[in-house]
Amino acid sequence: MALQQFRRVLATAFIAIFSLSQVACVDGKVLGLERAEWFRRLSVGETLPIFSVAYVDYDELTELGPGALLFLSWHAEAAGEARLRQRLLEAATRLESGLYRQRAGQLLEELYLATNQFTALSDLYAANPMKLPDWQLALGQAKALQGQANWPAAIVAWQDFTDRWPEQAATRSASLLTARVDCLLGMVADNLTDASWRLRLTEAARQLTEQRAETSLAAALTRLLPILEPLLPADLSLLLALREAAGRRDYGPALRLFYRYIAVRNHASQFDQAATAGSAAEPATGTPGDNAAPATETRPEALAVSDLFATVHRLDQTMLADFVRSLPFATAADLARCWLFSEAAEGLNVFRLLVAQPELPLELAYLYHFYAGRLESRQQRPDQAALYLRQAARLAGNGPDRDVAYWYLAEGQLATRPAETIASLAEALAVSDNPGYYDDLLEALSRLAVLRRDGHLLASLDAAAGRRAAPSQRARLDYLLARAAAAGLISLSDLQAAFGENAPASLQRYQNAHYQLAANQAANPWYRLLANLRLGRPALVRPPETAAAVAPPAATPSAGSGRDGSAPASQPVADQPYAEFCRGLVDWQLGSRLFDETSRFLPVMYLEEIRLAAQWLADGGRHAESIRLANRLLARSDTAATMQDWRLAWPQPFGDAMATALAVSSVDRSLMYGLIRSESLFMPAVVSMAGAVGLSQLMPATAAEMAGRLRLASWDSANPADNLLIGTAYLKRLLDNNGGAVLPALFSYNAGPGRYRAWRTAAAGLPVDLMLETLDYAETRQYGRNVATAAVYYETLYGSVDANDYLSWLLGEAD
Repeated sequence: MALQQFRRVLATAFIAIFSLSQVACVDGKVLGLERAEWFRRLSVGETLPIFSVAYVDYDELTELGPGALLFLSWHAEAAGEARLRQRLLEAATRLESGLYRQRAGQLLEELYLATNQFTALSDLYAANPMKLPDWQLALGQAKALQGQANWPAAIVAWQDFTDRWPEQAATRSASLLTARVDCLLGMVADNLTDASWRLRLTEAARQLTEQRAETSLAAALTRLLPILEPLLPADLSLLLALREAAGRRDYGPALRLFYRYIAVRNHASQFDQAATAGSAAEPATGTPGDNAAPATETRPEALAVSDLFATVHRLDQTMLADFVRSLPFATAADLARCWLFSEAAEGLNVFRLLVAQPELPLELAYLYHFYAGRLESRQQRPDQAALYLRQAARLAGNGPDRDVAYWYLAEGQLATRPAETIASLAEALAVSDNPGYYDDLLEALSRLAVLRRDGHLLASLDAAAGRRAAPSQRARLDYLLARAAAAGLISLSDLQAAFGENAPASLQRYQNAHYQLAANQAANPWYRLLANLRLGRPALVRPPETAAAVAPPAATPSAGSGRDGSAPASQPVADQPYAEFCRGLVDWQLGSRLFDETSRFLPVMYLEEIRLAAQWLADGGRHAESIRLANRLLARSDTAATMQDWRLAWPQPFGDAMATALAVSSVDRSLMYGLIRSESLFMPAVVSMAGAVGLSQLMPATAAEMAGRLRLASWDSANPADNLLIGTAYLKRLLDNNGGAVLPALFSYNAGPGRYRAWRTAAAGLPVDLMLETLDYAETRQYGRNVATAAVYYETLYGSVDANDYLSWLLGEAD
């Protein structure tokens, strides 16, 4: 009887639990709420049922729609419900599909790593909802084994990864090496070592002295050194300590560590010699008498600091050079930087000896010549520096090393020998795979030439390097050279001297050719606008309202993207997984994540998907992110721009506040929108590193002064209406102070009126578009370009003035 009663109670309890778990089956409700009620609560920020129930049926939650578990995990994270967030993500990797399952797996991987749940992480890699390729799975499993303190298996896994995927391993060499050291140290701590552990640890530590410097290496050494030091030979510990100090840019102490390393090595050598001599002098038989004095010895590790420095002081430059030559490349490079920034004179003497060594390996020959050049330059010896740096560039075994040698060569010549700088840049650009590396030097050199009104230097730069520059810099040079010729800075004789028999027949032909090149490029819109204006073409033409959809580029998608790049050119939004994903973020009130999430998939998204995401961001008032996304859209090679794209990239938010501000100060609407877009991307509360606040980036002192002039009783620079009122009034004041000239007012707005006056004096007589190229603040140069370009787009989109007339007005050339 008792057994039957127990069974009835058990059955009743089971039915009750089952009924609670099946609420979704009753009247279409989920946790007792209609689906519409869930989204109503989301829209007004009310508490969701998942935060107030003890039991959650994750299968039931999927009734809320695709991705519900993933989206709810983000709400759980925002609510500080870490345990629930994890459970939701784990459920999503089981119950969701496609993109939602993949993204949940990625987030779960990050969570497990952050919370040291390595056993769960290993299981996640085994299931692989992230759709990771094999090499990433192997890398992850090695991390998981190490996290579980399974040191022997982890060492095998790291080595297996290195052997099977050498290309991926090469880009992670420092982290792989420190992981191996961590595993060996773990084995020591857990008493899992065999007879070879010290040898293996020493070998791994020695490899750390050979590892090229990376950001992660200094941090890893800071963490590992206190543990490694008592386990390693003294000289090896000192080299690692040197590398760690150099990585922190603590160059003086790092150099002293090198001197200690030399002393330890010298003392060890003396000790070994004495030990050998003592052994040879011992009698073949017998032992010391009982009353003999005990033998004493001083190991290198016990050497006193005074003895260390006494040893170093006995060294001459030749012995120092010998020790440097014995160092691995990476450690020698760190040491060279230490000398460069602390004891350049001594370092120079050492490296002069090093470059004279015969039959150097190519890598070391490059290193020694490069730092000999840097040290000569530090000692104000430009001729000798140029010899060493040019030789270093020719010895370089790879493009990055060659570029850095040529860069320092040209930079050292720039101030006093610009003609030689041109020759060096021409030599560099002829062999470089990365011409953009030299953009700053090309800009500085051309700026110097314009300020000096040196047409010969400009023409020589064009002949030697102009066509080899990176696309954006080439566009700048094309326009600058044509404009300089039109302004009389470059003469026909300058061109003939620079180009010889290839010189153009006339200045007009030279101008037109360069204007054509600038007008037909797509890398730099400012110079395209200007060149079209000079050629008498429309500076800017509106795109069509709509355009045919185009498939994404036929590039290999990112890992686990879920799209192979071969989808049809257009399909309904409902069939586009990324559009559905982005729409889900909006519906679930997760618009703050929309930009970051969309950015993950941009290379494989359809244009329509990107447009929709940008529009949803704009609709949610997230204009900065919408603009960034629209800019990425317009930069894609497969984009046929539409008016919708332009409106997303150049929006007009805060319309009422802007209208009020313009009514007070009478500033051109397109100009003011161009300024606000460039200053803040329409983020009302943004604060710059300098302390400028709000839409028009007002400095507190400027805001206070202008608020007083406007007789404002109170104001808040983070309030859009106040900020626009004050910022517009300030721009109006600068325009009035500059006779209505727009670009000078913009230069003053960015850099201050006093700085602008100094620039105006230096560039007296130059047209304002050439003057812009002479400003010595790169930020102000780019600011002028950005605001003026944006203003032209705003006027073309929303205004009534022809683009050419408007651009002429911006340049102060309107009739």
